[in-house]
Amino acid sequence: MAALVAEYQQAAAEGLGSNQKAVKYLGQDFETLRQKCLDSGVLVKDPEFPASPPALDYEDLGPCSPQTQGIVWKQPVELCPSPQFIVGVATCADVCQGVLAHSCERALCFLPRFWQYGGWVEVAVDDRLPTKDGELLFLCSEEGSELWSALLEKAYGFEDFTGGISEFYELKKPPASLFQIIRKALRAGSLLACSIDVSSAAAAEVITSLKLVKSHASSVTGVEEVDFRGHPEKLMRLRNPWGEVEWMGAWSDDALEWNYIDPRQKEKLDKKAEDGEFWMSFSDFLRQFSRLEICNLSLDSLSSEEVHKWNLILFNGYWIRGSTAGGCQHSAATYWTNPQFKICLDEVGDHQEESIGEPGCTVLLGPLQKNRRRQKRMGQGMLSIADAVYKVPKELESHRDEHLGRVSFLGRKPSARSSTYVNLREVSACVQLPPGEYVVLPSTFGPFKDGDVCLRVFSEKKTKALGMEIGDVVAGSPHEICDRCSGQEDGQLWSLFEKLAGKDSEISVNELKTALNEVFSKRTDIKFDGFNINTCREMISLMDSNRTGTLGLVEFKMLWLKIQKQLEIYRETDYNHSGTIDAHELRTALKKAGFTLSNQVQQTISMRYACSKLGIDFDSFLACMICLETLFKLFSLLNKDQNGIVRLSLAEWLCCILV
Repeated sequence: MAALVAEYQQAAAEGLGSNQKAVKYLGQDFETLRQKCLDSGVLVKDPEFPASPPALDYEDLGPCSPQTQGIVWKQPVELCPSPQFIVGVATCADVCQGVLAHSCERALCFLPRFWQYGGWVEVAVDDRLPTKDGELLFLCSEEGSELWSALLEKAYGFEDFTGGISEFYELKKPPASLFQIIRKALRAGSLLACSIDVSSAAAAEVITSLKLVKSHASSVTGVEEVDFRGHPEKLMRLRNPWGEVEWMGAWSDDALEWNYIDPRQKEKLDKKAEDGEFWMSFSDFLRQFSRLEICNLSLDSLSSEEVHKWNLILFNGYWIRGSTAGGCQHSAATYWTNPQFKICLDEVGDHQEESIGEPGCTVLLGPLQKNRRRQKRMGQGMLSIADAVYKVPKELESHRDEHLGRVSFLGRKPSARSSTYVNLREVSACVQLPPGEYVVLPSTFGPFKDGDVCLRVFSEKKTKALGMEIGDVVAGSPHEICDRCSGQEDGQLWSLFEKLAGKDSEISVNELKTALNEVFSKRTDIKFDGFNINTCREMISLMDSNRTGTLGLVEFKMLWLKIQKQLEIYRETDYNHSGTIDAHELRTALKKAGFTLSNQVQQTISMRYACSKLGIDFDSFLACMICLETLFKLFSLLNKDQNGIVRLSLAEWLCCILV
């Protein structure tokens, strides 16, 4: 896991995944495929997308579905005499060739590029398409010989086209400043679409009396405010992608309203209208449509030459049962263990519209759960997710790697949060915050839900990421035990030592195991299953200064004090006095013991030392602490250059592992 993380970080640092250096999906190399095809004279057959029923779906369109009977996979030359990727010139209804896909002259191999989980991915596919009764099964173009949409859909695989982040607005309850929000989004080059809800599948694609199409996405292409009969009138420009049906109400192409505005303004607005594009009043827009989506683009989006794109910070984290899967704030005992990402907002945004709100930093937050679709095959759906933003306490503002603990969230309301937990791939929230340092917590509704999360933070102005996920630092300074035994305590230790040591005045590993198990099995305040022989060996190895494999009186005394200190920490961490601690409480116990460990290390510890119910008994806890102290001391000895890096030969590595 460490090697994979290091490899990923190195690749990201070198720009892999950017729009200029896209990841090759499944290692497919376009040029290699292209040359192989040209050399052999045989058309490419994509091995990752076989032309067979399983490639279509696994539920409604699964191999045994009646809907997939009679499907034939055909190439474009079998569908029409002269197939073309794009017919004519590119328009706003089309896709620009060379931006989304590149065609291979005779190889008929295509290389679309998509955004996936924080990076750009190139997907090489062949040109075989599913048909039924001679017609394309899925997307098709109005121009029969134009095939870009069908080929792009094949490669798409339900991933994103733009790398943007979407906001959603219910138009029955719009914010008061929605018109200003739309105008600002259009100025920033965002993509806007609206739709009309339907109550049943039968109502889909139904055309209303005013010529709007239900459950059909229409583009929002512009806004304008005109003087209409002495009063300001807000107008919206929309486009029906079909290009055949246009709004017939107020402010439509031939409506009377146009006769009552300045002729120069009318001419200006008419010039921008195209076939399928129309104007309507903002009030009619709110009445007629149900939902508005705004897709905000970052500097790494396909139209990166635009100047008004959002700045983007990308974080990756994990929800892992027993470690970082803390659930929502109702799960007070675990909520704080969720992944934490710290950001610093320095610059106030450019508020061109005063009604949008008080000056502040405008931020779009979008936690996105990764790889959930492929888990559908195993019966696992989307998790219910949300996020919350908390102001960093002043005393922790300069501590970039300080994980906010349980008390930091008890009874404390977030500065901003998602409206609710929803089981969508991504949720988003646009918030305004005063300048300062904040911690963002993405979470699932219920605790102990495993998942990968990608958090995107879009901001108008440059935002600083204060490190990656809080908790990536690894450091350790275990408590040094001093000689503080005296009087009666010394007498008890001496009696215990004499009982164990025998004539040689040394305690062996078996003697230590017997004695410690006898002592701690009598305690009623902790759950204890007994130390195993390997834990006792590690105890002796840690304390055996003269390398005899046994413990003398002084060594045993120091071990005993160390055990007592760990017992004290264990009991303090056991908040509910159950006699055991939960895996998510381990972070607190480790900090008290002098260890700061990354989430990755803590997840490994949890997997090794916690039981199936995520409980950690005292014997497992002490074994963990002894092991950690041994490893830190060993690393300190081997880190000769004090640079945090240890290089070992195979023999040295084996000796370390076998200690």
